[in-house]
Amino acid sequence: MLSTCARVSVMTNTTNGRPANRTDVHSPASPNFDPAKYMPEFFVDFHPEDGNSREMTRFVMAVIKAEGWKRGYGFSEHRCGHCGHHLRYAAVMFREDVKEIILVGQTCDENRFDLDKGEFQRLRDAGKLNAERRTRRERMNALYAENPSLVWLSYLPNIDALNWSDFLGDLYRALNGGWITEKQIAAACKSIDSMSAKFWERENEKAAKVAAGKVSTHLGTVKGKIIVSGIVRFIFEGQSFAYYGPIPYTFVIEDENGNMIKFSTTSATLVDGIDGPKVGKGDKITVAGTVKAHVDYRGTAQTVLTRVKAL
Repeated sequence: MLSTCARVSVMTNTTNGRPANRTDVHSPASPNFDPAKYMPEFFVDFHPEDGNSREMTRFVMAVIKAEGWKRGYGFSEHRCGHCGHHLRYAAVMFREDVKEIILVGQTCDENRFDLDKGEFQRLRDAGKLNAERRTRRERMNALYAENPSLVWLSYLPNIDALNWSDFLGDLYRALNGGWITEKQIAAACKSIDSMSAKFWERENEKAAKVAAGKVSTHLGTVKGKIIVSGIVRFIFEGQSFAYYGPIPYTFVIEDENGNMIKFSTTSATLVDGIDGPKVGKGDKITVAGTVKAHVDYRGTAQTVLTRVKAL
């Protein structure tokens, strides 16, 4: 007695319009059908996105060409060679005595061939994962189209280029994790636009200095003493190194030739331990110090000083 699946396949028509009263050895009604004569070669998912069906086709065609095998019933239409049903997940089966290759679906596999059920489940899990990725990609593409700044945020090195912050780092993780909120999106776009403007402002300043012949170079020699004059460009407050000690401040100054000099100090000539720096951003100062190191900060040469005093 044939299974329901088998009876349906016998009554339906084949793809070329002829009755499906099959006489091949793979048919459930064939007296020559013998599950023991089939050797499973591998399993395949025919989902177009997975691509492994193309690899399977290339492999089978190579076998056909080199060893004289041929494709059995339903192979070209991705049908089960036993019952005739269309398949997405299939086992590729080789039968040596007739030199034919067929596909077998999970139902026939479990009922007639007794193959590994785990392989079909693995293919299903992979298909589900691909579907989830596809859905997430479509959602992210729509989000990027509506908020172009988020494309920049999706690439981690960009954050470091503008000056790394925990805020943007958290937004990066939220974006790539798929849980970013509307409020976070608005905050991210605002922050990116602001930091991007500052970035291009610095780039334009660099270009202007290059055009004017003012390119920062390293001054003096390491461990040598120098005296420099320049405009205070930045002042950063540090942390107290002792419970009652003064707070160190980091200064960045630029001389008339565009050279950048950086130093941290608690010198009384520059810093009042109670009221903070004695000079402000934009002031012109002259300092003496020892060259600690020559460094490059984002493509700009900086001379780092130590033991600094204002003159």
